[in-house]
Amino acid sequence: MRLDTFEDIVQQAIRKEADAAMFYQMASERAKPGMNKMFQELAEEERGHKRMLEELDTAKLRSYEFREMPDLKISEYLEDIPYSRDMDYQDILRYAMKSEEKSRNFYLRSAERCGDPDLKKLFQMLAQEEAKHKLKFEKMYEDDVLESTKY
Repeated sequence: MRLDTFEDIVQQAIRKEADAAMFYQMASERAKPGMNKMFQELAEEERGHKRMLEELDTAKLRSYEFREMPDLKISEYLEDIPYSRDMDYQDILRYAMKSEEKSRNFYLRSAERCGDPDLKKLFQMLAQEEAKHKLKFEKMYEDDVLESTKY
């Protein structure tokens, strides 16, 4: 898909957020005991991002505060895997990390292409939100998958 206009970028971002919300809703149904609530909360966050893009309220953007986000870079060492309805927990985490990484990169590229300072900030804010999600999944992957394989 070509993203030649700002409207194209926003529509692609809306689709990305809707897809992420559906994925996290599915993941909540397949998560380890006690993890389903977290996936439900992530689904709701993604639905909130979608609404934000649809409404583009720049007043809310002005109050957003950016923070330095650590990056464990685990997802950068993992290959993409296709979505499957029968994913196990490890695959869900892996798919989620890679999805958040791609979304973050998409928003950063969109911010670079945007001339409007308020909309640029919107894309930077969404990139940071995706980085937060990626970090959450990388920590879970580190704790639940990598630590369990150590001997």
